[in-house]
Amino acid sequence: PGTIAAGGDRLTRTSCPRARRKRDYRERAGLGCSSASSLSSDSASCRRPNPRRARSVRADDRSLVDIGRIYKNLGAEEQALTCYQQALACHKQVLLQTRQEGNVRGEARSLVDIGRAYGNLGEEEQELTCYEQALALNRQAGDADSEAETLRDIIGVYRHFGDNEQMLTYYEEALSLSRRVGNKGDEASTLSRIGWFYYACDDNEQALTYFKQVLALNR
Repeated sequence: PGTIAAGGDRLTRTSCPRARRKRDYRERAGLGCSSASSLSSDSASCRRPNPRRARSVRADDRSLVDIGRIYKNLGAEEQALTCYQQALACHKQVLLQTRQEGNVRGEARSLVDIGRAYGNLGEEEQELTCYEQALALNRQAGDADSEAETLRDIIGVYRHFGDNEQMLTYYEEALSLSRRVGNKGDEASTLSRIGWFYYACDDNEQALTYFKQVLALNR
């Protein structure tokens, strides 16, 4: 087992009794958004973007996702699925464009958008793969804010999988990033999330350690 250093304390990786383990989620090969050829076949429902219309396409996606969520709440699963698929097609078109332009930050943002679209469709393996690719691009571009956001997205997927070890690994990266760039707000937020993680695992001593660090940062 590993540890996470946090403000002089050691965060011990413990086994959380409430978390379910799911080890087969990375077994399937060929997942993700890395192949441009795989992105061009399902875009009939989306306008082809150009540099001045990419923002409009993202607005279309948000509207489609909102409509899909309402349909899902109403129990209209087929209509919700159609909206989510259309949103995914829009983002794939934007991704193709950003890659053609060599826009690294735009590519990373599109990969995150695609990952979230896959999450709406319940395809968490694809979601995670897109986030991991976006994380690498954000680091390449030196975009600390987007890197922190993507780390949170990745942690959310691993939370869904019930993978404690990976959650703590990415919490460590998020904590290290916030300290490296001097973002006290993100540091406090990450420490708080770690504290709540341990609280959920019935490890009150570890939870208390991290909540005390949050209190110290906020003073």
